[in-house]
Amino acid sequence: MRRWQAEIIGEEVQTVRTKLSTAGWALTTGSRLGLSRENVGEIWRQKAAQDPRAATKRHARDVISYQRTAGDVLTAEEDSIAFTTEQGEVIDDFSRVWSLNGWWGRRVASLFLRMVPPSEAWEAGYASADYFMYSPGTEVGPHQDKFGRYVMIWCTERSGDVEGGVSTLDGPHGSYLRTPLITDQILIFNDERFLHGFTRLEAGTREALIMIELRKGQS
Repeated sequence: MRRWQAEIIGEEVQTVRTKLSTAGWALTTGSRLGLSRENVGEIWRQKAAQDPRAATKRHARDVISYQRTAGDVLTAEEDSIAFTTEQGEVIDDFSRVWSLNGWWGRRVASLFLRMVPPSEAWEAGYASADYFMYSPGTEVGPHQDKFGRYVMIWCTERSGDVEGGVSTLDGPHGSYLRTPLITDQILIFNDERFLHGFTRLEAGTREALIMIELRKGQS
């Protein structure tokens, strides 16, 4: 990567950090961050399997650990991709993707964690990565994930015939966002401050990579 490209990406990361610090959410795109949605989609799409919880979704998952250094974020694969629900149920029925095997996966993970405002960044921790392929009938009501803090939703593919499938972000003072994320658009927000959702997808398809900064191991 050339120096001027790195500088542009650094400026975009800083812009997102500022918006997260002040408003709690931000919109950007993969291209502004120097990321290729095509390459990332290729890594995940081939591993996505039928989600047993919803007939309209295919799903693949990864969980990574990270350590911040003076100038970078180091990442490593975790042995297990299981997670525990609020009811104490352990869920581990997803198709595993070793997303850090390629440099694109490492770059996505590092950039996501770099966008967390430095004043709120944990020195070390964990993050989940889930790739969803949505078909008509998919709907996700307003909710908080609660097991994480910052959430990134990257729409890597949206077919041209989509009807519905609007992303929503609601807070204590009303609606902050109600828009269909277009192809390559990224929504990142603080899960503690908002409810997020996805209105019913009536037609077409959408794919998204969702990364969550997990609370695992944090106080």
